[in-house]
Amino acid sequence: MNRKQLILLIVVGLLLGGLALVFRNSRDQEFQRRDVGIGEKLLGDFPSQDVVEVTIKSRDGEVNLTKQDVWVVKERSSYPASFTQISELVRKLWELKPAQSQNVGQSQWGRLELLPPGSPDAGTNTATLVELKAKDGKVVGAVLLGKKQMRDSGGPGGGFPVGRWIALPGKTDTVFVTSETFSEIEPKPEAWLNKDSFVKVEKLKSISLVSTNATNSWSLSRTNETADWTLADPKEGEVLDKSKVSSLNWAFSSPSFTDVQPKDAEALKGSFASSSVIKMETFDGFAYDVSVGGSQDSENFWITVAATAELPKERVAPADEKAEDKEKNETAWKEQQDKLKEKLKKEQALSTWAFQVAKWTVDSVLKDRSAWLADKKPPGDAAATPGAGGLPPLPGGDLGVPPFLAPPEGGPDK
Repeated sequence: MNRKQLILLIVVGLLLGGLALVFRNSRDQEFQRRDVGIGEKLLGDFPSQDVVEVTIKSRDGEVNLTKQDVWVVKERSSYPASFTQISELVRKLWELKPAQSQNVGQSQWGRLELLPPGSPDAGTNTATLVELKAKDGKVVGAVLLGKKQMRDSGGPGGGFPVGRWIALPGKTDTVFVTSETFSEIEPKPEAWLNKDSFVKVEKLKSISLVSTNATNSWSLSRTNETADWTLADPKEGEVLDKSKVSSLNWAFSSPSFTDVQPKDAEALKGSFASSSVIKMETFDGFAYDVSVGGSQDSENFWITVAATAELPKERVAPADEKAEDKEKNETAWKEQQDKLKEKLKKEQALSTWAFQVAKWTVDSVLKDRSAWLADKKPPGDAAATPGAGGLPPLPGGDLGVPPFLAPPEGGPDK
């Protein structure tokens, strides 16, 4: 081998080594890009305490949650939102870490249902966009929620979600997989309403229905919580069926609602033109008027609620109260009155709204007068008249006394 050949071999070796190094560095960089964020917070340490607005948007709709004195739902005329749901969402996003990442360009996002809302021809491949904003309107965190990762359960019910594809709006070359499914995140205003502060009727004393048909109206009352219900102004032959009216013991004791609108909302126009009214009083001094509008559909009604209360200003101590118990009883009474005042305040705040409730909420009360009465036995009923329409009477006279027990003719001496 001459000198020139040796130099040529050295040059070729250097070139091949350089190419190998470039290839290896490129491969390592690609691997590193795919693993960016693994084990780290996807949105960084954004100031979660500064979040005052949450926007959730998809092809199916949009909801805007804003923090005023309390969190409210903008699309429901600023009705209070569920603080628990919102704080849980912000916490999940603040803690969000990817389980894996992949280099996938935005042109391929459609197959993972990660296309941003409003993208041309996104259709069913549209993601759910969640944006967190501060007071100045600046977005402090945003994610695109895409297709759920499913695991086969092996049963007839199909699979169940175990994770979700996620992308960041500002990072268009990478997608992530997280073990958090975000199944509860929906762009529906009604899904974010605070449903904890609703009417709750306790210790029911009386209940009545003012029906659109006066003949079907009724009123029931009882003297204490364990006493039987009595019918006001009973007509001849009207007897309450105890088993039927017992269901009223729990009327409106734990109702819920599915949606809400202001009472004067255009969407409710005419809904309360002809409405029945349920009136209730409690042993705590509360009174409720629940107006039931026309059925919105086969499963729901619109109702309005007006609450008032006559609460005692002073405690009346029992005559046999012991001196050593007085202070304790006074404290307990004041605490109970404070709770009742707070309850009244919350329930009176409901008066400007109309609530959509499931049919079963009012069906148990919206019954005609006759529905509470014992069934009348028809004339000639065998159970009412022995021998009539049933078995023939026994021999031995009207009392049906058997012959061998009847006295002999002529008296006992014969």
